Amino acid sequence: HALGGPGAQESESCLFHCGSKDTNYIDSGLAYITYSLYSYLMTFKVTIEKQNDGSYIAYNNEGEGAVIIGTGQTVNEAKDDFFRSMEETAEACREAGISCPDILDGEPEFSFDLSSLLEYYDVLNASALARRLGINESLMRQYKAGHTYISDSQLKKIEDGIHSLGNELTRLKLV
Repeated sequence: HALGGPGAQESESCLFHCGSKDTNYIDSGLAYITYSLYSYLMTFKVTIEKQNDGSYIAYNNEGEGAVIIGTGQTVNEAKDDFFRSMEETAEACREAGISCPDILDGEPEFSFDLSSLLEYYDVLNASALARRLGINESLMRQYKAGHTYISDSQLKKIEDGIHSLGNELTRLKLV
């Protein structure tokens, strides 16, 4: 249940079901936990960054047995090319009769530089985000364009602010 399986929010219900002879529930719960754990273990980090020429690159950087790279003129194109590169690498391994690196069975977890993030999630207006976070609007637009260095503390402030906004949005109700 720590992984968010059935009954994760209802501990009394979980105790009731897990303590009963409801083997269908137990079997499905174990299957969910097994799948969740497998999915968690099979994720790998992929970084998306804006290049100096304005194009985007997606790459894994944890040494998972294969280096996969995707490029494109947009974040979506770079992600699509990354997935194609995964497929082509797996196909090349099969054709060569060698075992494929585990990464090829995994699910990418994408991380963005700020410029790529604001391009990909264009619903995030750089100026409005800057006002919300108490950052100079012109400076945020320079960050978006990739023209200015972002300190680690400033990047953390922006990331925390985006996470806070996301949490706030998940809690709201429309009437």
